Amino acid sequence: MGQRNNKKREEKAPEKKSGKFWYVAVVAILVLAIFGIYKLVAGSSGEANDPLTLTEDERMSGPDTAKVTIIEYSDFQCPACAVFSAEVKKLREEFPNDVRVVFRHYPLKQLHPQAERPSKAAEAAHRQGKFWEMHYKIYENQQTWSQMNNMEVEFEKYAKELELNIDDYRAAYEDKSIQDKLDADRKSGYKLTIDATPTFYINGKKLENNPRSYAEFKELIEQTIQDKS
Repeated sequence: MGQRNNKKREEKAPEKKSGKFWYVAVVAILVLAIFGIYKLVAGSSGEANDPLTLTEDERMSGPDTAKVTIIEYSDFQCPACAVFSAEVKKLREEFPNDVRVVFRHYPLKQLHPQAERPSKAAEAAHRQGKFWEMHYKIYENQQTWSQMNNMEVEFEKYAKELELNIDDYRAAYEDKSIQDKLDADRKSGYKLTIDATPTFYINGKKLENNPRSYAEFKELIEQTIQDKS
């Protein structure tokens, strides 16, 4: 009797082992399938998650065919940013076909609590196609408006000089979507762990040390153009 029971158990044992094998196989297939889907999704969206990937909502100056793309993270109230703004403008003028500039707002609110206000003014001007014109006016007059409590009055003065529709400018200045743009630029900077302004990326590579002079900056751009030729 005992032997018969043992035999039955021995006959059933392979069946349990086979069932366990199929269970493990099915789980393994599911895991591989899920992993494959994840890789597919990550591969298709990875580029979009790269903070240096340009979007349709960039503030750009220069041709898409330019050999050099400068991405600049900048704070309108930062004195060093004002200096470099003039140098970057000169680079665009000297290399009109080979240099493209992308400006991204990165107000360091710990140092400049009101730095978002000039960014909003530039974005309001952008609604009427005058971002860069307002951008330069704000930097060129930094020492004036940065000392004012009601700096919006000064920005409106620039808007009038640029022949903007003031009512439309004022409405745009208060538009929440402008804040969304500033937040998006800031978020991309956070992903890059940017902690100072201005910070530059040349063709996707960060400048660890900013050029000490315009001549040095120009030499860097010329070398980059040559490397791309």
